[in-house]
Amino acid sequence: MRSLPSALALALALALSTPAFAEGADPVTRDPALSPELRAPGGLLDASPKVRQPMASVFLGFPQWWYGFYAGPVGLSGRFTFPLLHNGLLPGVNDSLGLDVGVDLTFLMFRNYGTVFDIPAELMWSLHFVPRVAGYVKLGLALEMNFGTICYGPNSCVSGTVGLVPVGAAGLSAQLTPGLVLRVEAGYPWVKIGIGVPL
Repeated sequence: MRSLPSALALALALALSTPAFAEGADPVTRDPALSPELRAPGGLLDASPKVRQPMASVFLGFPQWWYGFYAGPVGLSGRFTFPLLHNGLLPGVNDSLGLDVGVDLTFLMFRNYGTVFDIPAELMWSLHFVPRVAGYVKLGLALEMNFGTICYGPNSCVSGTVGLVPVGAAGLSAQLTPGLVLRVEAGYPWVKIGIGVPL
């Protein structure tokens, strides 16, 4: 989890350094007192109507200790994001609401073995802070299928379980180019770094 602040800072720095970001700034609002990045088209205070694009994303996950077991060094994840409310929930603010659905594959190691396969569906609320950079939080449920053995203690192991589990995450997305988005998030089941492609 310690790497998350560094990853978020890297994503923000990459987005702000791209020529596409600079082109989106509004020259009329360059006065720092007016928070030009927030008021620029695509910034947090830009309340003009928006049309959000669906997006497909792939992630590498770095599993942590969940439910008393250690996962493998990496996991695999995929997401498809559907826009639900293009102009969000808050008047006067550049936000949006979407549905993030996909799959997570966790490889079990150490005292456990096998794989855990999750099919999550999460509501995703995004705040678009500055042009091409947004933060988001997600909350939902996942159908979790355990195809291995998970041990919670020396004499407490479970195998082959299936059930619904609550899931959620907080993250940052940075549009590097018109067709490429860097995504970094932390939550269940991992810390993830991935690439999204608007469709």
